Amino acid sequence: MGLFRKKAKSFYWVTPLETILSDPPAVSAGAGADPNPEYIQQLFLACGVSVVPAGVSVSSSVLMYNFKLPNISQYAKAKKAVEAVSAGIRRKAVFSTDAAEGAHFALAVVRAERATLHFKRAILTYPFAQSKGATACIFGQDVNNKTVTVDLEALPHLLIAGSTGSGKSVLLHTVICSMLLRTLPSRTKFLMIDPKRIELKDYAGLPHLMRPVITDVQEAIKALAEMCALMDRRYMEIQTGRAVDHPRIVIVIDELADLMMVSRKAVEASIVRLAQLGRACGIHLIAATQRPTVNVCTGLIKANMPARIALTMASYRDAGVIEIPGADKLGGKGDALYQGPDHTVPPVRFQTAYISQQDIKRIVSYWQSPDARRPASAGRPSRFSTLVLYHYAHRPDICRVVCAFFVRKNALCPRYAGRGPTGRFHRIERREMKTVVAGAGLEPATLRL
Repeated sequence: MGLFRKKAKSFYWVTPLETILSDPPAVSAGAGADPNPEYIQQLFLACGVSVVPAGVSVSSSVLMYNFKLPNISQYAKAKKAVEAVSAGIRRKAVFSTDAAEGAHFALAVVRAERATLHFKRAILTYPFAQSKGATACIFGQDVNNKTVTVDLEALPHLLIAGSTGSGKSVLLHTVICSMLLRTLPSRTKFLMIDPKRIELKDYAGLPHLMRPVITDVQEAIKALAEMCALMDRRYMEIQTGRAVDHPRIVIVIDELADLMMVSRKAVEASIVRLAQLGRACGIHLIAATQRPTVNVCTGLIKANMPARIALTMASYRDAGVIEIPGADKLGGKGDALYQGPDHTVPPVRFQTAYISQQDIKRIVSYWQSPDARRPASAGRPSRFSTLVLYHYAHRPDICRVVCAFFVRKNALCPRYAGRGPTGRFHRIERREMKTVVAGAGLEPATLRL
């Protein structure tokens, strides 16, 4: 276990700035022929349900039509009428209880022309930037235009299912890259299994990897068994009081079905053990599949991986296996439903943040470059915890100037600026930062702490 022993540091890792990512184009949602609320009202009336429009919530991919019921006893009838309304508007529609204040229900309809939610724009939002965990990651944006973020430590595992072309691979890249932007190789390790040999190949050479990306199925099965043995050793250290600060391990499986086809018994046993016991010793699972059949997503696997994401499913039966109703009515291209560990809370519909292959390569290239390492002789980089740059997410010019300032100060500040090691040090930096921003010809930045 030399991999986890503490060694004398010759350098410190430094996380990348968002400036390494390509700038997203201006947001442009197409003005397609989306149905108006009055037309949907008439369709409900034709089904014998009286509804009153209560506003429309607009997101990048979905329109939420909110309705009130003058007669609340028609609630069940309104829910049954959704299929007829969907046929009337010639668009997939899903009944939702996540309605605006004052409305009884909402109808989620995929937009005729959807705007792309770019990865860089999503990570600059406050909800993601304020999360501090080493395994915090981003999914996308919900129907209320709120960023959907989670921490694997709280889940602690994630099961992803979606048919071909649903956006499953993009979601997997978004989750991985959002963690790579904020966690150090000394804090988080990845074990990546890619039997298809395509989706995870761009992460080759990443210093976060425990071993090269595994593409051989037999080797993958053996690696899962080794993770179980590592987990047992960590538990022994905890029991004997010799526990050290181990790095967290995230196991990413791109196609679970390929492993289950070769050795279902061995793979299921390893995954169930890791899912049952991995949380306490810092091991997390992310398993994805495009075939969520009962032979792949078995009862034991689902019971130990309650947090799930469903993208577009090929059939109602597949949506039933993953136990997220409505997944067969999603609009594709990253349209997804997230069901948290607490199944008493309804699933959240969101649009996956899109990250290009070029940006994935830029992130990996950064971690392989000398820029990611700072010599120990230069001293430990300053750490910051309170976000202020999120306030200027709409002003990339200010963000670039402030980030450049911290680079010159040799501070570890990919997204953050806030309380430094000492109050005096920070107050001086804050004054200097305002001067830097103003000197660049921009409006003076009032930093929010």
